[in-house]
Amino acid sequence: MRLFLALLLLTSASSGCAFGRGLNFTKQYLSGPAPRRECFEGKDGLKACRWQPKSGPVDDSTLMVFLHYSTGDERSFGTIGIGRSFYARYKLKGKTPPRVLTLSYGENWLLSHDPGQRQVVTLSAFDSLIKELEPNAKRRFAWGMSMGGYNAAELTLGTPGWNGAAISCPALHPANPFDDALEAPLEKLPGAVPATVRDGRALFTTRLKDPGTWERENPLALVRSGSAIPMLIEINTKDDYGFLTGARALKDALESAGRPPVYRELPGTHCVIGAASVADFLMSL
Repeated sequence: MRLFLALLLLTSASSGCAFGRGLNFTKQYLSGPAPRRECFEGKDGLKACRWQPKSGPVDDSTLMVFLHYSTGDERSFGTIGIGRSFYARYKLKGKTPPRVLTLSYGENWLLSHDPGQRQVVTLSAFDSLIKELEPNAKRRFAWGMSMGGYNAAELTLGTPGWNGAAISCPALHPANPFDDALEAPLEKLPGAVPATVRDGRALFTTRLKDPGTWERENPLALVRSGSAIPMLIEINTKDDYGFLTGARALKDALESAGRPPVYRELPGTHCVIGAASVADFLMSL
C-alpha cells in the first residue's frame, strides 16, 4: 500500500490536472479496506471481476455494473480506490451493498448498436451477457467514469430493464463529434486543453461507424426519443476534455423528458470524482 501511494503521488506531480486526480484517488484509497474480487475471462476478449466488501454480506438481488474510464480495465474499481470508498460508504450508512460486476474489452472501447470500427461492442449482446452472468439480479444499475460514463448511459438508456445509472465525468458532447466545428467552442471552456479536447472527439470518431451512428444512439438522442431513468450526473467545472457542456445537455434533456437527474458540477479537472455520492444515490433508489 505504501508503494502504491508513493507511486501515485509521484505520477500525479507531473501536472496540476494529474495531481488533483491523484490526490483525490489517494484519499479514496485510504477510506477503507481493499474489497475482495474474483476475476475471470470470457469470450471475445472479455475480462471481468465480481467484487464484494472485505467482510459482510452483499445484496445478490441488486447488481451494480461498473464501466471503466479510457486506459483502465476491469480491475480499476479496486486499483484507484473507489471500491474502498464505495463499500466504506455503505458500511457507514449500515446498508448492504449490491453485487458489483466490472467488465472490460481493453483500455478503450465503446458500446454501440451498429459496430463498424475497432473497439466497439454490440450493445444488445453486452446487455444479454450481463443477464447471463448475473441471472438472479432483480434490480440493475450501472456506474461509469469518463468513457465508461458514456457506455453506462448507452447501456441503461439503450436497453430496457435498468433501474438507474451514475454517470461520472461522462465522455459526452453536446453536438456531433464528427463535426469539426464542435472543437473550437469546447477549447474555450474553463480548464479545457486543446490536445485533450481532440482526444475526446477521437474516442468517438475513430470507433463509431459514422456520424449517423452518433446522431441515432448518443445518450441525448436516446433521452429525446423517450428513454429516461433515474440518473446521477457529476461533472467537473474545469474538465480537460470539454465534456462539461455535454453533461449539461444531458441534464437538460432528462429534465425535458420529465426525469430530472441528480446533477452536480464539482470543482477540479476531469474525473476528480468520488464514490460516496454514487453509493448515496444508489441507496436512495
